[in-house]
Amino acid sequence: MNNWIGIIVSFVFVFVVIGISSLLSRFKLLNNEGTRKFIHIGVSNWWIIAMIFFDHPVFAAFVPAMFVGINYLSYKKQVFNAMERDGSKRDLGTVYYALSLLILSTLSFSILPRYIGAIGILIMGYGDGFAAVVGNRWGKHRFGNLDKSVEGSLTVFFFALLISFILYSMDAPTNVLLKSLIIAVSATFFEAISPEGFDNLTVPLGSSLIAILLMGSFDMSLLISFALSLLIAGLAYLRKSLTLSGFISAIILGTIVYGFGRPLFFWILMAFFGSSILIRKLMLAFFFSAPKNLIRKSQKHEARTWVQVWANGGILGLFSVLYHIYPTMLVVFCGCCSIAASTADTWASEVGVLSHHKPKSLIRGEEMETGLSGGVTPLGLWASAAGSAFIALTFGLTIGVQAGFDPRLLGLTLLMIMGGFIGSIIDSLLGEFFQAKYLDANQRITEVYHAGQPLIKGFSFIDNNAVNLLSNILSVGILSCLAWALQIIL
Repeated sequence: MNNWIGIIVSFVFVFVVIGISSLLSRFKLLNNEGTRKFIHIGVSNWWIIAMIFFDHPVFAAFVPAMFVGINYLSYKKQVFNAMERDGSKRDLGTVYYALSLLILSTLSFSILPRYIGAIGILIMGYGDGFAAVVGNRWGKHRFGNLDKSVEGSLTVFFFALLISFILYSMDAPTNVLLKSLIIAVSATFFEAISPEGFDNLTVPLGSSLIAILLMGSFDMSLLISFALSLLIAGLAYLRKSLTLSGFISAIILGTIVYGFGRPLFFWILMAFFGSSILIRKLMLAFFFSAPKNLIRKSQKHEARTWVQVWANGGILGLFSVLYHIYPTMLVVFCGCCSIAASTADTWASEVGVLSHHKPKSLIRGEEMETGLSGGVTPLGLWASAAGSAFIALTFGLTIGVQAGFDPRLLGLTLLMIMGGFIGSIIDSLLGEFFQAKYLDANQRITEVYHAGQPLIKGFSFIDNNAVNLLSNILSVGILSCLAWALQIIL
């Protein structure tokens, strides 16, 4: 009976909050943004009603599920003006808000403690809500190109710390301050990097995910690996090397790699991501001056999406899962080889573009436009070998420290150096023969398709991401066969 009463009370509560905000707007006591934040903060308190009345996930999820649809209808038809932005500023934030409530209520009333959902929802409501108010009124110090202020971020941190501390003190009173600080820092970061509206997903779900990792006698090493994934992916996102989808995918991939594989897999992956971010800047800072033909915004050097993250690191993710089932050195070797190939190709692209000479086709020997697949420069080839060696030496030294020196380990390391370089060459060959190339309006060859552009070479369904994935698979297959044939697997 309480569940049905809870549904009635929930709808009444939400519509009362919306009604009060509409009255405040009508009497000019709040502007449009003010009414939105009033609803944003007020509705988050629905979680208290849920904890009082609901004892079944279906009932707990019913109200937010209804409001996913109601809020989307309002977004399309402007049904509730008090909670919608005007004109070009409109976004799906209210839909994401209800979706976060739906996900967390379903999980928290079934398999997770209820304080987990409370942490995410209340931080979204109070932290994110008041951050906008403070940022709009007093925010004078901005984070670079981000539409966020230091003052707003400090507000998120304060409320996240306070809410976490109160909830942990009531429900999980161990390491309360440490856990609260970790969640507060994470929530602040999620809010700072998220586009307007999308933070209604990233802040609550991200904060609750951190709370899940901190449950009970949590594995500190797993937490550290998550924090490092967050840090490196966050830096890449802030310098626009990753899109939002790429940022989230990089964190997920890092968690999978560590959770199913061994720590070596994680450090290899972080070495790839970190070096890919820094390598060109380091080369420019210490070794080269930027050439006139440097493409700063070429199609290969735009922010990487989730597809590119998985194309370069997904094979390691698969080998991590395989290692969990079949923990052998061959699996470790193959997984690390996949990253050696990805690093070799990435370094070749990042450093090769610094060459003062135009790239040449590996097959025809003719000059090509900088940035197109299939072309190489001597500088790019050296960078490819260096990237492969960087990963291979990380692999060899780590295994050597853990298991002691073995002559076969030297053979595996040298084979990995060669294999990563071969993977980069395979990438160039596949790019030359099979990758789709089009003719743009200015009669220049491009690898990015736009409507109406004719295909002049390759296959339309093979782009740079497909080439990266295929070259990765082929190089791992070649190396695993060689390692097995030479009988140098430890």
